[in-house]
Amino acid sequence: MTLCPVCGNEGEAGSAACRYCGSVLADAATDAVKTFVLHRKINLERGRPTVATALKRLELEIGRARNENVMVLSLIHGYGSSGKGGSIRLECRKILDYMVQQKKLKGFIGGEEFNRRSGAGKALIRRFPELEQRCGSEFNNPGVTIVLL
Repeated sequence: MTLCPVCGNEGEAGSAACRYCGSVLADAATDAVKTFVLHRKINLERGRPTVATALKRLELEIGRARNENVMVLSLIHGYGSSGKGGSIRLECRKILDYMVQQKKLKGFIGGEEFNRRSGAGKALIRRFPELEQRCGSEFNNPGVTIVLL
Protein backbone atom coordinates (compact mmCIF):
# COMPACT_ATOMS: atom_id res chain seq x y z
CA MET A 1 0.00 0.00 0.00
CA THR A 2 1.33 3.45 -0.90
CA LEU A 3 0.51 6.14 1.64
CA CYS A 4 0.96 9.87 1.37
CA PRO A 5 3.93 10.92 3.55
CA VAL A 6 2.10 14.12 4.55
CA CYS A 7 -1.48 13.11 5.36
CA GLY A 8 -1.15 9.33 5.46
CA ASN A 9 -4.06 8.60 3.16
CA GLU A 10 -3.79 5.87 0.57
CA GLY A 11 -2.59 7.08 -2.81
CA GLU A 12 -3.99 5.91 -6.13
CA ALA A 13 -1.77 3.67 -8.21
CA GLY A 14 0.23 5.69 -10.75
CA SER A 15 -0.79 9.03 -9.27
CA ALA A 16 1.94 11.62 -8.74
CA ALA A 17 -0.04 13.66 -6.18
CA CYS A 18 -2.20 12.84 -3.16
CA ARG A 19 -5.89 13.35 -3.88
CA TYR A 20 -6.48 14.50 -0.28
CA CYS A 21 -3.71 17.03 0.40
CA GLY A 22 -2.09 17.49 -3.03
CA SER A 23 1.44 16.63 -1.90
CA VAL A 24 3.81 14.98 -4.34
CA LEU A 25 3.87 11.19 -4.00
CA ALA A 26 6.74 10.47 -6.36
CA ASP A 27 10.04 12.02 -7.28
CA ALA A 28 9.63 13.20 -10.86
CA ALA A 29 13.17 12.09 -11.81
CA THR A 30 13.02 8.55 -10.45
CA ASP A 31 9.26 8.05 -10.24
CA ALA A 32 9.88 6.02 -7.05
CA VAL A 33 7.14 5.91 -4.44
CA LYS A 34 8.05 5.32 -0.82
CA THR A 35 5.71 2.86 0.84
CA PHE A 36 4.41 3.26 4.37
CA VAL A 37 2.56 1.03 6.78
CA LEU A 38 -0.19 3.00 8.50
CA HIS A 39 -0.66 1.08 11.73
CA ARG A 40 0.71 -1.79 13.80
CA LYS A 41 -0.29 -3.16 17.22
CA ILE A 42 2.36 -4.27 19.69
CA ASN A 43 1.42 -6.22 22.82
CA LEU A 44 4.06 -5.40 25.44
CA GLU A 45 2.30 -7.39 28.16
CA ARG A 46 2.28 -10.66 26.21
CA GLY A 47 3.82 -13.38 28.34
CA ARG A 48 3.60 -11.29 31.54
CA PRO A 49 7.13 -9.83 31.22
CA THR A 50 9.05 -7.88 33.82
CA VAL A 51 9.18 -4.11 33.35
CA ALA A 52 12.76 -4.30 32.05
CA THR A 53 11.84 -6.94 29.48
CA ALA A 54 8.81 -4.96 28.32
CA LEU A 55 10.94 -1.81 27.93
CA LYS A 56 13.53 -3.66 25.84
CA ARG A 57 10.71 -5.00 23.67
CA LEU A 58 9.37 -1.44 23.34
CA GLU A 59 12.68 -0.09 22.09
CA LEU A 60 13.17 -2.99 19.67
CA GLU A 61 9.65 -2.66 18.26
CA ILE A 62 9.95 1.10 17.80
CA GLY A 63 13.23 0.61 15.91
CA ARG A 64 11.69 -2.11 13.77
CA ALA A 65 8.62 0.01 13.05
CA ARG A 66 10.79 2.96 12.07
CA ASN A 67 12.76 0.75 9.65
CA GLU A 68 9.52 -0.52 8.10
CA ASN A 69 8.04 3.01 7.76
CA VAL A 70 5.17 2.41 10.19
CA MET A 71 3.39 5.67 10.94
CA VAL A 72 1.30 4.80 14.02
CA LEU A 73 1.82 2.18 16.73
CA SER A 74 -0.71 0.98 19.27
CA LEU A 75 1.19 -0.17 22.36
CA ILE A 76 -0.81 -2.53 24.53
CA HIS A 77 0.79 -2.34 27.97
CA GLY A 78 -2.18 -2.95 30.24
CA TYR A 79 -3.41 -0.82 33.07
CA GLY A 80 -2.40 -2.96 36.02
CA SER A 81 -4.53 -4.64 38.64
CA SER A 82 -3.99 -1.97 41.30
CA GLY A 83 -6.40 0.49 39.68
CA LYS A 84 -3.68 3.20 39.59
CA GLY A 85 -1.93 2.14 36.41
CA GLY A 86 0.67 -0.58 36.05
CA SER A 87 4.45 -0.28 36.19
CA ILE A 88 4.88 -1.15 32.52
CA ARG A 89 2.44 1.61 31.53
CA LEU A 90 4.19 4.24 33.67
CA GLU A 91 7.70 3.32 32.54
CA CYS A 92 6.71 3.08 28.86
CA ARG A 93 5.27 6.55 28.96
CA LYS A 94 8.39 7.92 30.63
CA ILE A 95 10.52 6.46 27.84
CA LEU A 96 8.12 7.73 25.16
CA ASP A 97 8.20 11.21 26.68
CA TYR A 98 12.01 11.13 26.64
CA MET A 99 12.01 9.98 23.00
CA VAL A 100 9.67 12.86 22.06
CA GLN A 101 12.01 15.34 23.79
CA GLN A 102 14.94 13.84 21.86
CA LYS A 103 12.89 14.18 18.63
CA LYS A 104 13.01 10.42 18.04
CA LEU A 105 9.19 10.30 18.02
CA LYS A 106 6.60 12.77 16.79
CA GLY A 107 4.44 12.19 19.82
CA PHE A 108 2.13 9.86 21.69
CA ILE A 109 -1.40 9.85 23.04
CA GLY A 110 -2.39 8.02 26.20
CA GLY A 111 -5.35 5.73 25.61
CA GLU A 112 -7.41 7.54 28.23
CA GLU A 113 -7.00 10.73 26.13
CA PHE A 114 -7.52 9.01 22.78
CA ASN A 115 -11.02 10.13 21.85
CA ARG A 116 -12.58 10.30 18.39
CA ARG A 117 -14.61 13.41 19.25
CA SER A 118 -12.03 15.77 20.72
CA GLY A 119 -8.38 16.58 21.24
CA ALA A 120 -5.39 14.80 19.79
CA GLY A 121 -7.41 11.67 18.98
CA LYS A 122 -9.79 13.62 16.78
CA ALA A 123 -6.86 15.29 14.99
CA LEU A 124 -5.19 11.92 14.43
CA ILE A 125 -8.39 10.39 13.02
CA ARG A 126 -8.84 13.41 10.77
CA ARG A 127 -5.29 12.95 9.47
CA PHE A 128 -5.60 9.14 9.11
CA PRO A 129 -9.31 8.29 8.67
CA GLU A 130 -8.61 4.56 8.41
CA LEU A 131 -7.46 4.50 12.04
CA GLU A 132 -11.02 4.92 13.28
CA GLN A 133 -11.78 1.35 12.21
CA ARG A 134 -8.38 -0.10 13.10
CA CYS A 135 -8.18 1.45 16.58
CA GLY A 136 -11.78 1.11 17.72
CA SER A 137 -10.89 -0.76 20.92
CA GLU A 138 -8.17 1.74 21.86
CA PHE A 139 -10.50 4.72 22.33
CA ASN A 140 -10.62 5.80 26.00
CA ASN A 141 -8.54 2.77 27.02
CA PRO A 142 -5.88 3.54 29.68
CA GLY A 143 -4.14 0.21 28.94
CA VAL A 144 -3.05 1.42 25.50
CA THR A 145 -0.79 4.20 24.19
CA ILE A 146 -0.83 5.46 20.60
CA VAL A 147 2.63 6.37 19.27
CA LEU A 148 3.27 8.62 16.26
CA LEU A 149 6.54 7.81 14.49
